[in-house]
Amino acid sequence: MIGLLCATVRPDNYSCTHLAPAVCERDRKDKKVLDTWTCTDQQCRTLQTNDTWFCYGEGAPLLDYPVRVQAPEEGATWGQKEDNYAACVHARLSELVSRTNCRDYRHYTCEDCVLAYKLWLCAVIFPRCQDGLDPEASLVKPCHAVCNNVIRRCTSSFNFFCPKEEIDYENYDAENIVCNTMGLDEEILKNG
Repeated sequence: MIGLLCATVRPDNYSCTHLAPAVCERDRKDKKVLDTWTCTDQQCRTLQTNDTWFCYGEGAPLLDYPVRVQAPEEGATWGQKEDNYAACVHARLSELVSRTNCRDYRHYTCEDCVLAYKLWLCAVIFPRCQDGLDPEASLVKPCHAVCNNVIRRCTSSFNFFCPKEEIDYENYDAENIVCNTMGLDEEILKNG
């Protein structure tokens, strides 16, 4: 899904350095149980982010939980490679939004679209680890509502879509939270 904007915005404007694919093996036991992965080149870490990071909220970290990240290159910090990638991909949407009259689009503004996309990007690029800092921990998938929030707040001309299968997302359940809410309001999550 991240590649959808590549065809819309000229690639020479924003050439994002792709993240190396993780060397992981999936142990899929049951659809109702979170997937377990064994990854040799990634670790679950609680990142030391600050307001210079893209995946940082309004005065508070968006990623205030352990996330799975690739080992950094020498001299870099954990998660910085993923954060730079998220910022670059997000710049593509910002460029597209700047060319669109989204002010007249339903009840949401361009800023609403850009923020919803940012939350989704950070949730997807920084998978949340469930069991502390164990690199083989189960991942907490983003809630469907995080993805659907982008569809609701952005114009359909962006061709953004959420997967139909429950491989990448989970439904929100207030009684038993098994998905990453990314801090969305409970009302949005319930309608997700």
